[in-house]
Amino acid sequence: MRRHLLSALLIPLLSVASAAHAQDWARKMFSEVSHDFGVVAKDAKVEYRFVFSNIYQEPVHVVGVRSSCGCTDPSVTKSDLKTYEKSEIVAKFNTRAFTGHHSATLTVTIDKPFYAEVQLNVWGEIRSDITVRPEQIGLGTVDQGQEIERRITITHSGKPDWKIVDVRSVNTNYEVEVVDGPRRNSQVSYDLVVKLKKDAPPGYVNDQLILVTNDPHAAQFPIEVEGLVNAELTATPQSLSFGAVEAGHKAIRPVIVRGRKPFKVTDVKCDDESFAFKIPEAANKIQTVAITFTAPDKAGPVVKKIRIETDLGKSFIAEVVVQAEVKPSTNPPATAAVTEKPALDKAAAKTEAKDDQKSTETPSETPTADKPVADKPSSEKPAADKRGATPPVTDKPVTDKRRAANPIKASKPLANTEESIGADISPAGASPDLALEISPSESRSSSKQSSLQTNPLRP
Repeated sequence: MRRHLLSALLIPLLSVASAAHAQDWARKMFSEVSHDFGVVAKDAKVEYRFVFSNIYQEPVHVVGVRSSCGCTDPSVTKSDLKTYEKSEIVAKFNTRAFTGHHSATLTVTIDKPFYAEVQLNVWGEIRSDITVRPEQIGLGTVDQGQEIERRITITHSGKPDWKIVDVRSVNTNYEVEVVDGPRRNSQVSYDLVVKLKKDAPPGYVNDQLILVTNDPHAAQFPIEVEGLVNAELTATPQSLSFGAVEAGHKAIRPVIVRGRKPFKVTDVKCDDESFAFKIPEAANKIQTVAITFTAPDKAGPVVKKIRIETDLGKSFIAEVVVQAEVKPSTNPPATAAVTEKPALDKAAAKTEAKDDQKSTETPSETPTADKPVADKPSSEKPAADKRGATPPVTDKPVTDKRRAANPIKASKPLANTEESIGADISPAGASPDLALEISPSESRSSSKQSSLQTNPLRP
C-alpha cells in the first residue's frame, strides 16, 4: 500500500519536473525575464520591452501573451520568427487606472516548434500624488538637423515644498530646462522643456529622462521620450554582400548614398585593409562609392562596418555592413616561365651571320673537258638547271640575276621565333652546299629556349 501511495505522489512531481525541463529551450531565447518599473507618476507612459531571439534552426511561433493583472497590458511585436530573428514582449504599466504597488506575471505561449510557456515578471509603484500631462515627451517624426522643442507639465499634490532638483539622462542629444509653474495651496507644478539638438543622430528615439526630487519616498521617477529622426543621408544597400570570393581575388560592389541636398563624400573608413574605396569628387544629391574587396589568404567569413563621412557635419554619415565569404584559391597564380631571351637572340644573330657569310662565298666552277678549273674563282655562282646538273663553264660566267637580286636568306625570321631552331633551316631552293651548320651546343640551347617559350611552367 505504501509503495502505491509513494508512486502516486512521485508521478505528478516527475511530470512537473519533466515539463519544466522540456520548456527550458524556450526560456533560453530571453535575455531577461523580470523588470522593476520603480516609482512612476500617475498618467505617465511606462513600459518595458523584453527582447527575445530565435536561436534555433526551426521557426518559432508565439501564440500570444497574457497577464495575471490588469495593471499591466502585454503585447508581442512579432509572432513568427525565423532563425536569429528577434521580437519583443511589451509590458505597459497601466498608470491611468491603478495606483500603489502592483505586480504581474506575463505568460508567453509558444506552439512551434514545440509547445512551451515562458513567464515574465514585472512590478512597480504608481504614485497618486504625482501626475504628468501629456503622458510622455513625444518628439514625433523630425528630419535630421532640425531642432525641435517639446513641453510637459509635472504636478505634485500634498507638499508645498516639493521640488525637482535635477534631470538626468544617458542621452546627450537633449537640452532640458525646468521652469517653475504656478503654486496653489499644497499643489506644486513644473514645466519641463526638452529640446532635441541639431546634431542628434538619425534613428528611433526611445529614452527616459530621470527626474530627481527632494522627496525621500519618491526620490526619482522616469519620463518617457519617443520619436523618430529621419536620416539626411541614406545608403543603399545598407547590408552589402560580396558573396564567395577566392583568396587573392578581387570583387567590386557599388553603394549609393542619397541626401536631400548636394553633399560631398569626404572620407570612407573601415578597420580592414582588405577594402578599398573610390570616392567621387563633385558635390551631388546622389553619390556612388565603389568598394573593392581583395580577399585575404585566410579563408572564412568577413563581416565589417563601413562609415561614409560627408561635408555636412560629423553626425551626417552613412553606415553600411559588408559581408563576404573567403574561399581557398583553386587557381593560384602561375609561376612565371623562365625565358632566356638574350641567349636566344645571340644564337639567332650568330645563325644569321653564318647565313650571310655563306651567301657571299663564291662556289668553285665545275671542271669540264674543254676547260680546266680556273685558278681564280669566279665571283658569280653558276646557275643550276631544273634537273640539278651544273651547266658548262663558258668564257663569260653565267649570273643568276634572280639570286643576285634576292640574296639567300632563311624562309622565316629567326629572331623571336617560338619554333625550334635546332631543325634543318636551309632556305628553299638553295643548293646542299649552302646548308647552314649549327653546332650541337647551339642546337641544344635553341631547343631549350623554344621549349621554355612554347611550354611554360604550369602549377
